[in-house]
Amino acid sequence: MISVLAAIVILTSPQDDPKMGLTDKQILELGFSRFVNRFSVKFGSSTAAMVDACETYGDAIKRLNDKAMAKTPQSTVFKIAKLRALMKSFRNEFCDIGRAFSGGGTIWNISYSETNANVEESIAALLGVKKPSAPKQVTSDVKKVIDKVETVAKENEADIESYKDSGGGMAEVKSSLEAARKNFTGISNVLSAMPRKDSDTVLAFCKQACQIPLSQFEGGESVSQ
Repeated sequence: MISVLAAIVILTSPQDDPKMGLTDKQILELGFSRFVNRFSVKFGSSTAAMVDACETYGDAIKRLNDKAMAKTPQSTVFKIAKLRALMKSFRNEFCDIGRAFSGGGTIWNISYSETNANVEESIAALLGVKKPSAPKQVTSDVKKVIDKVETVAKENEADIESYKDSGGGMAEVKSSLEAARKNFTGISNVLSAMPRKDSDTVLAFCKQACQIPLSQFEGGESVSQ
């Protein structure tokens, strides 16, 4: 698996605050898009700046979640900790596939850096740090999108292979799909012992993550925060 995780570039000088004077709670209340927009006004919108914005947002939500977990029953903490790791790995596999579909490029650093933010927003909904908003989902909804990614890959195999040197080619797609399916099995097993509203939240996250590579080809679904 080629998992090119973003190297975080600190753009601000020691006296600058990437949180821009906001508390973690205020950052959550702003939401991802509004926070990133505000960050880009202050620090610019280069790829490196957007990576820093995504990481700053995700780290703020994680701190709120960690505080909430300290007051949560240990049995629930164990499940959430397991989901946190599986969800991060799951989404990054689809970033890897997206890179293979497109031939790579530093722009993918942004997508990788969004993983922590996406995961922590979902965890926040599980912990009651933010209000859940996901519609009803079932595991087959996610499996259908995973299958669609595989179908699109096969239909565009020649193009994907032409990007092999920079994106990994079909070998990367196949290994990442295999790993993603394994991760999803683990996620599903944890969700089987959790409330339906929590399952809806995590499955919605998974469905969105699966769509990342599809935006690279006509007819695919573009994903955005």
